[in-house]
This record gives sequence, C-alpha cells and structure tokens, in this order.
Amino acid sequence: MAITGQMPLAKMQMAREVVPGTSLAATHKVPIISGNLNEHGERTHPQEQRESFIGNHRSFVTKRFVEISGMEISPTYEDLPRFLNYAISCNMTGAPTAVTARQYAFAPNATVNDLGTATLEVGDDTDEFDVNFGILTRLELTISKNAPATLTCDWLGQKATSGSFTSNLSDRTLEDINGATATAYIDAAAGTIGTTLVTNPMEVKVTIETKQTQFWGFNGDLTPVDTYRNAARSAMVEAKLAFLNTTEYDQFQTNMSATGSTQRKIRIVVTGSNITGTVPTTARSLTIDLYTI
Repeated sequence: MAITGQMPLAKMQMAREVVPGTSLAATHKVPIISGNLNEHGERTHPQEQRESFIGNHRSFVTKRFVEISGMEISPTYEDLPRFLNYAISCNMTGAPTAVTARQYAFAPNATVNDLGTATLEVGDDTDEFDVNFGILTRLELTISKNAPATLTCDWLGQKATSGSFTSNLSDRTLEDINGATATAYIDAAAGTIGTTLVTNPMEVKVTIETKQTQFWGFNGDLTPVDTYRNAARSAMVEAKLAFLNTTEYDQFQTNMSATGSTQRKIRIVVTGSNITGTVPTTARSLTIDLYTI
C-alpha cells in the first residue's frame, strides 16, 4: 500500500552536492511561487491465514523516497543556468566574456551522464526539511508574449530529514526573464540560424524529461542507493504561431503528411538590462536554439 504525506512549500534553498547523496548546507536562496513536498512510503500487509475475519495483523515499510512536484519559479537570468545544470549538462562556472560577464552554454551530452545532484532545503516558517540526493526529472520553460515567463521543475530525493534552514543567506538581486520582449528567428535548414526575424510566434514551451530515476539496492535502509537513466532523453517543443499568410501554413500541412520533413533552424532570444562593467557593453540574454521539423 502506498502512503504519501504532502506539505505545501513556501521557501527553498539549495546547494549542488560534491558527492551525490552527501548533504551540504545551502549556498543560495531560490525564490519559488509554489511547490509540494511529497514523502512516499510503500507498506506491505501480509495476508495470513489466522482463522480470523481480520485480514491483516501486522505491516512493515519496504520503500521510502521523496518527491518535490509542481515547483513553479519565475525564471531569472541569474538562476536559470543553475537549473539547466541539473536538466541538460554540467556548466557551473561558464566562460568569462566582456570583462565582467559570464556565458553559459548548455548542450545535451550524448555519452556521459554529467547531471548533478542537489541538497534542497524546503519548508515554511514552521518546518524545514533537508532533501538530499535531489535529481531533476522534469523542467519546463515557457516564453510567452502575453504572459510572464514560467519555469516548472519536478525533483526526486532520497529522504527528507527534519532540520533548519541554513542561516545568513542574503537575498540576491535577480532580473526576471521577460518573455514579452522576446524576438524569434526561423531559418531554412541550409541557412544561418538567427538571420530571419519573424513576428508570428506567440509562445514557445520547451520541456525536458531527464529520464533519471532512483535505484534501490541493499544498503541497510529503505531509501534509494543511487540514480540512473532508464531511457534515452529528448526535448519536447510546443509553439503557438499566428499564420499571417498561407506559405508557412501550407508547409505545416505538408510536414503533417507522410512524406513531410522540412526542417527549420529556430532561435528565441530574450534580452535584459546591461551588465555593469562589461566591455563592450553586454546585456543579460537568454538564447534558445532549436533544430526541428
């Protein structure tokens, strides 16, 4: 029998683990809009013959794990790279550029699982739980013209231990990624990405399923001992476009046919404010590149 305890979250702090599964004190606050901590347990009830109309006389737990679901975040230029480290590939430090800026590039690694694990400190003003061995299982980023950008994440963790939030962490200055200022480019497969500016996209949603899951082995405990990839991963892209003429709509119809496979190079760019001290002057920026049909 599955047993789940749930706690709505009002606060989160986190740190990237050096050794997967070994808890660390949080290094930074993560502002969240919502989320739930779910602790799961699997309890077994033996069905014994005792010459009784009572079916179960004892029970015991065989499995425990933690899930943090539906974590909604208002994405910022400063924090999005942290989450992409757990969802796409490891790039914690970025590359120095323009004197005072850093550039983070994320591309999926086809041969090595370089996704990190995190210790998550979650709770509210009354209770706090440390969740170690946190793996990101799903990330969804939505850039929209007529609504705020959104970021939702789902996590799995080994266990939740009652504790207290790491103190003395400062509130950082963060800049929101404003999807209303996005620009979009769509080019032919043989062309150069980011060349042809288009105005008909209204929303782009990128969903990444990391295909990470937990592994239970003999470790003297009820919690998972490791994590692994149980399938090849891919990204799902959804887009809303207003067709201003029949050319692209006709191509859409063709691509929906049995023989249609015309590919496009797509680039979405959202630009923020200038970074202090950059030479040449450089603005905060998010670029999403897609090569798809």
